[in-house]
Amino acid sequence: MFCQHCGSRLEENVRFCPNCGQPVETSAAGGAGNGYQNQFYAGQNGQPRMQQPDSKQGKLILQIFAGVLAFIFALMFIKDFFGAIGSVFAIYNVIRWGGILRAILQAVSAVLQFLQAAVALASAAVLVLAGWGPEQEQGKSYFITFSAVRVIGVVLGFVQFVVLCLYGGLNRGDVLAGNAVAFVGSLGFSVIMIVAFYGVLYAGGKNPLVGVNGQNLVQAVKDSMNAVLESAKKFGQRFQKKDNVQTMNQNVGGQQNPYMQQAQVPPYAAQPGPAPMMQPASAPIPQPGPGFERLKTDRSLLLYIIFSFLTCGIYSYYFIYKIAKDVNVACQGDGDNTPGLLMFILLSLVTCGIYAYYWYYKLGNRLAENAPRYRMNFQENGTTVIMWMIFGIFLCGIGIFVAWNILIKNTNRICQAYNRMNFGA
Repeated sequence: MFCQHCGSRLEENVRFCPNCGQPVETSAAGGAGNGYQNQFYAGQNGQPRMQQPDSKQGKLILQIFAGVLAFIFALMFIKDFFGAIGSVFAIYNVIRWGGILRAILQAVSAVLQFLQAAVALASAAVLVLAGWGPEQEQGKSYFITFSAVRVIGVVLGFVQFVVLCLYGGLNRGDVLAGNAVAFVGSLGFSVIMIVAFYGVLYAGGKNPLVGVNGQNLVQAVKDSMNAVLESAKKFGQRFQKKDNVQTMNQNVGGQQNPYMQQAQVPPYAAQPGPAPMMQPASAPIPQPGPGFERLKTDRSLLLYIIFSFLTCGIYSYYFIYKIAKDVNVACQGDGDNTPGLLMFILLSLVTCGIYAYYWYYKLGNRLAENAPRYRMNFQENGTTVIMWMIFGIFLCGIGIFVAWNILIKNTNRICQAYNRMNFGA
């Protein structure tokens, strides 16, 4: 159930929305918020008008959009950050050859570049939260905060435009024209991104501007930023809780065994008889269906590199197809699914290769999350894989091979455990 004013998720039988404070509207046809609950949105005279959007598909579109855009803003952060550092180191030479006034303008320009780098990083962070963070705000707080951050970026860009014009000389038309084109391009980019973000949310059944007007705009921005900060805290606590659970599951010998968990007994309760029995985790071991055989367990990074080179990259796609197929068999029943080769190729083309990194990230996480089902624990997850792929570029490009080695090793271990559990040694 959702609020018809702000789009926030509501608990059953509530009378007022906890996010916007508006009363929850009810109707005899379907109760509070029936426009989101029913299969169709109600039109005039109760006639069905539009089918309810698919929440899973809308979330996937939002995640792809947020991932691509966050990657772009991350690149902008790197460009502005290192550009600002370069401007700082250039101040000394400006003092020598350009005078004190130009040196001051150079210092102001460096500060503005640092601020623009911070704005780009904040934009990327809000997009990551919108795609993978808590969903209580239903996109409203994320959209308003993102829009406010982009407005700040446009203001900084205008000030930077003025400073660069003063630095280059107002009497030079080419300098004015170049700086003006750069500013207008930045302004247009921000406007397009805000409109696109709104369109993605609206297509997913959310209206992030419901209840926002000129009178409460400033308060809405403040409330949205506070809500995003709370979401960021919850997002960080999610990983902290996972680390705490892994630490609590340490055995006396130092080996983790999350698959077997001891029943919780109050310390003050009487405990006559034998010690509490060990209870297995709730997720069962997948059983092989008709026609399924042993999964492949001898994948090799070296052979992957050699065959991919000899086949001009064709073998790498076959490799992805086989890994996705085996992982879906070994991890069946976990509520997740690893997309196959066709989806991998299509979405990678649409997103200019960004989806491939998302696919690697999801695969690394799925392997780590399913390891306890087979009484194992993987230290590497999707974040480890992505970090090696991205930052490994600065290590002569070997990072991608380290990442692939992690995926291959963990896939082999999962498949070996699956074969051992279902077919014996």
